[in-house]
Amino acid sequence: MTDPRHRAVIVGCGNIAGLYEKPHGSLSYSHGRAFSDHPSFEIVGCVDSDIRKAKEFSEKYGIKCYDDDIEKIIYLAKPHVVSVCTPDSTHYEVTKRILSKISSDLKLVFLEKPSCQYQRELTELVSISNQSETPIIVNMSRRYHAWYRWLKENYNRDQFGALIRVDIFYYGGWQHNGVHAVDLVHFLFGETLTNGKIVESWLGPEDSDPTYTVRCETKHKATPVWFHGFSEKHYQIFDCDFKFSNARLQISNFEEKIELQKLTVNPLGERMLVTHDSHLSRPTISPIGRAIEIIDEYLNYLKKESLVGCTLQDIERTMNLIWDIKVENNA
Repeated sequence: MTDPRHRAVIVGCGNIAGLYEKPHGSLSYSHGRAFSDHPSFEIVGCVDSDIRKAKEFSEKYGIKCYDDDIEKIIYLAKPHVVSVCTPDSTHYEVTKRILSKISSDLKLVFLEKPSCQYQRELTELVSISNQSETPIIVNMSRRYHAWYRWLKENYNRDQFGALIRVDIFYYGGWQHNGVHAVDLVHFLFGETLTNGKIVESWLGPEDSDPTYTVRCETKHKATPVWFHGFSEKHYQIFDCDFKFSNARLQISNFEEKIELQKLTVNPLGERMLVTHDSHLSRPTISPIGRAIEIIDEYLNYLKKESLVGCTLQDIERTMNLIWDIKVENNA
């Protein structure tokens, strides 16, 4: 009998791939754990330029096939989906190699952020993806997080009023981690960001990727949006403060806490914010776990509607802003 599970290959066997994540726990935060926890998937191969790391990863997840050669593993394992978990600077070349060796088995590429380093690379990957009819989805994790999806739905239903200001604190490089903050605003509110200006700059983990504080505004309503860079020599941080005309929502410490405040008028006629219960509990599935569910749905039915909001094309304006800001700093 044919195995009904989807076959997955992981390229790059480091941290985000799941080399160091514990094999059991309440939620999964890596590709390896997320695939291995889902009953519809089997990891059939792994690849790393360091063959020792590939071997260690294969032993951890019980993978039969490992190597340092991408083409060889794809030929042997015949995956339905390939996760690209290599260093940022290699995403374009690795994804291009995978798609150039396409077979009838490969149906989707799951690409870590940032998708690539330059606009021309993104344009080429989109073109190759279209020609091969192999979608590329990107692990912009907050697009898959239940709290942000709830926020997007309620904002669209006008439950909070008009957006009047956004402040997001992040660490770890404008392109590497700032991309999460920029993409979150695009995802939540649907407006393109414009007029980006660098206000401050710190050295990031990589010399070529500083951590900027950037002020932008939404294109149509000129709502101020601030991305506050923070030096991780102190600690790592990801906090969001969304201010609306009738409410304020704070999601802090990497989605550890959510606080909703709503507008009220006190007996003195003063407009105040009062804490309300959002009725949101901690999600029972991690963002990457939700992404794997979406991939499973797509592989089952091959309906592109399953991937709306997840594809490389969907994050194009995010990457364009990231690159525009970097160009401005180097001008």
